Amino acid sequence: MRMHSPSRSLLITVALACTLGSSAAFAQEAKEETPKPQQASEDGEKKEAKPVDQDAPIAFGDVIEVEKKPQESEVELTPEQAVKKAAADKIARENSLKRQALRELKMNDPGPACADGIILEDGKVDTGYGFVTSAVMGEYVQRFDSKLFPSRDITEVCVCWIRGSDVNHIDFEVVFYKDASGRPANSPYAVVEARSEGLPYKTVNSGRFYPAAIEGVTIPEGASFIGVRYNPSENPKIYICADQGPETAKVPGFQREDRAKGWDNLLNTKDWIFSQHRALSIRAVGAKPAEGEATADVPGEDGAEAAAGGDAR
Repeated sequence: MRMHSPSRSLLITVALACTLGSSAAFAQEAKEETPKPQQASEDGEKKEAKPVDQDAPIAFGDVIEVEKKPQESEVELTPEQAVKKAAADKIARENSLKRQALRELKMNDPGPACADGIILEDGKVDTGYGFVTSAVMGEYVQRFDSKLFPSRDITEVCVCWIRGSDVNHIDFEVVFYKDASGRPANSPYAVVEARSEGLPYKTVNSGRFYPAAIEGVTIPEGASFIGVRYNPSENPKIYICADQGPETAKVPGFQREDRAKGWDNLLNTKDWIFSQHRALSIRAVGAKPAEGEATADVPGEDGAEAAAGGDAR
């Protein structure tokens, strides 16, 4: 940690730091060093520093200026004291981020999401996948079978997001691909713009599902791959939640980014961060047929893969 000489005023930017650690959940981000995103307000405009009462609550995104009380004598820390202070400061920052995350979860809880749809994960957040911020396009998609839905008209897709930076929203596209011999086709047959706001900071089991309304999309008979496409360079350190539970049935999923030659199979890849992958946290809802209309048959053994996953978050 860099130590700065004390001064009469201290500029504090309330920003959430993301420490990747050794978790495979966010290991892909460690492949490339990225600059820390600039502190910004909800509308993207940079906030000006303002003096505040040190005892007053701090709103997320505020840049504040706190007057530091003069001390009679400034004592230079020994190396041992500096190490202890750095460790204490790190713990304090982490605790602050956890408290902020809990406040955001309470304020932005969207409630049960796609609970009446096709759920292929167990409802828990084991990890999250993202892309390095030098990529300008990244996609994660998952296989859904049309016979699992009550109808092939899709009305909603829910995606679980988690963040590792102070960017707490994401603009993305919900994408639909036809099955091409067990893999997604090269181009989607439907694209729907979407936005999720109030994303929770990464703490244990803190991911949240956010619904995206879908209109005018009818999936073809058979398999489709449904997922998300976004710009990682504009949405730094935003991750899609994933299930690694050993009891969850494996669901075919794929990912790619703009520099890749093709789709990468999450269940059969050399990339070690997907070594325990089971399912992406993506859910989809089919329109309920009108009274008197025939409904699609939901199979027995095949349908078991669509596990009614735990508590929808």
